Amino acid sequence: MTSAVATRPNLRGRVSSAEHDYLSADEMREVIGRALETVDRNARAGNMLRAAGLNILIEIPNLKSVISVRASNEPGHYIRWRFDRRGKPKPNFVLTMSSDVANAWLQGRESIAMAIVRRRMKCSGSARDALRYVPVLKVISQRYRKLVRSDYPHLAI
Repeated sequence: MTSAVATRPNLRGRVSSAEHDYLSADEMREVIGRALETVDRNARAGNMLRAAGLNILIEIPNLKSVISVRASNEPGHYIRWRFDRRGKPKPNFVLTMSSDVANAWLQGRESIAMAIVRRRMKCSGSARDALRYVPVLKVISQRYRKLVRSDYPHLAI
């Protein structure tokens, strides 16, 4: 006889999210771009990223994509981003991961530390920059998660 008790999956463990992956590189750019736009319009979130001096590069090799995000001192903007490697200054911190790990991380379902330990993510840069950037990146995750839930449910984990 089997039990009828429903169990909730452990979402903090290893995320198997092939079914929750971007449909294309274009979709990934659209979703992340929209999330970054909401961060850029939010004074509290933008000031946190600006104060940290954010300057990172996120590489997603399986989609042949990169996202460069840096703090901005331009009037009306807190951050600037682009989906290529051009631009100065060079990034202080680089995260490399597959698109499914990026989606899980941006939703708060994959921690950077555990993903590195599990070899699902690589990072390069100084420990100082990692300690400065990793905590404030959560403001991007909050907006990304909300956007995915409302407009991209196939990505929700």
